[in-house]
Amino acid sequence: MTGPVKFLLVARKQVILIISLDTPDFTEVVVPVSGMKHAVAVDFDPLDKMLYWSDDEKLEIKRSKLDGTGIIYNKH
Repeated sequence: MTGPVKFLLVARKQVILIISLDTPDFTEVVVPVSGMKHAVAVDFDPLDKMLYWSDDEKLEIKRSKLDGTGIIYNKH
């Protein structure tokens, strides 16, 4: 992982933000995933380095790497 070591993840409907806690200005970066309608929850697995989120409108749980690649989803 080439990004921040300490960070906060924020789900904001159509985007997920990574907010760096390593920088004094708390730099925000948008995770580049497409097709998101209404992200309501987000989590991170530090062992596998995978980001997980649920999309309340699409009724999906998705995962990807922090750089937005490798998207996998489960429909419910």
